[in-house]
Amino acid sequence: MVEGRPFHITIGTTPAYGLDLAADLKLVKAAILYGDKAKLCSAASSFLLTSQGFGKMKTKDQFDLLVSLLPYFVEDPVELQRVNFQVALLRKVLGTKHKGRQQYQIEARMKKELQTLWENAIRKNSKLMQPESVRGIEKGVAEGLLEVHYFDLLKDTAEVFKLSADNSLIDQEKLRGLMYEYLDLVTEAAQNGETYPMFDDETGKMLKSVVEAGSLLTSPAKLAQSRQSALAADLLKRLPVFDDATVHEVIDIRRELENPLIRFRSAVMGYAEKIKSAAWDEDFSIEAEQVFRRDIEPAVLEIEDAVKSNASLLDMATRKLADKNVLLTSLFSFFVSNFTDFPKITQLMLAAGVGGAAAALEVWRERQSQHAAVEKNQLYFYYGTKKLISEGKFEYRT
Repeated sequence: MVEGRPFHITIGTTPAYGLDLAADLKLVKAAILYGDKAKLCSAASSFLLTSQGFGKMKTKDQFDLLVSLLPYFVEDPVELQRVNFQVALLRKVLGTKHKGRQQYQIEARMKKELQTLWENAIRKNSKLMQPESVRGIEKGVAEGLLEVHYFDLLKDTAEVFKLSADNSLIDQEKLRGLMYEYLDLVTEAAQNGETYPMFDDETGKMLKSVVEAGSLLTSPAKLAQSRQSALAADLLKRLPVFDDATVHEVIDIRRELENPLIRFRSAVMGYAEKIKSAAWDEDFSIEAEQVFRRDIEPAVLEIEDAVKSNASLLDMATRKLADKNVLLTSLFSFFVSNFTDFPKITQLMLAAGVGGAAAALEVWRERQSQHAAVEKNQLYFYYGTKKLISEGKFEYRT
């Protein structure tokens, strides 16, 4: 990142699809690739990340929470009575200051049974089981690239489990509270020139209604910002196997291509200026498709052709030198061929002798010049990201 204010993105996703984090993860990965810092505003992520806090609670708090939720997790009355008896016995054992061997054994056995009950209850309530998605978002937070907004209703772990267990999240009053808080967040992002909004389709529809009602005031500059970040998200989500790339991989790619990213942002800004629709208008996706087909796809194809042409220079030089028997008659060629970690150009120069080395060096210089020219292309970041994601050579690939 160059000196100056970090390129900040505000991600907004509505809970239109329940507690599925697929939409959140797509935009999180796009924001991490394109921006310097991002803030995630999502009730679903807020809910699921808070629910993961059970393991961080004190043992007593975990126990009290489990007890309060037993009626929701254990449906059979007879089984519930048995579990409640165990709970009462365990409370008594836990309250004993001086325990004997038998009491310790009872305590250990009942703790194990209650832990099994808890795990089964969570597994049954599968909407709380998205460990890979949650870990991906937590990775972005841990790296200092992502901030998560925790909604007022969903900040407390125990409260989150209770809301889930008794289905009280369908309560209209609670839902209205969540939506008003969310609407405040996204409208502020759309009007704030210090962040670039990156919203899902449902949020776009919501903002369009707000605009039509005259409640959202944005300047041409702020509209341009929203087009740029929306176009960037649209382009990045088109990359092959983008959905399969992990947040770990995205962070690694972002670091590897940090300088080309600056030129890519400039290109996206220019392409976004060709789009007339606001980011939340229905026609935006149509215009983004036109930009991709007309400008992006052909330019990336040219980069791919240039890279292939550049790579073939060395092969051509090798074949020419071999045709003259320079490589075959050099004793050095046999020696160097046993060191597979030598760069190909180094092997070629050593094996070719003085005259051949001069020719090979000229090829190397031309190749380096062409490579530098390719890297300066404004869309090299897009090409490089596509290549790295497609190859999947990162250690975090699952």
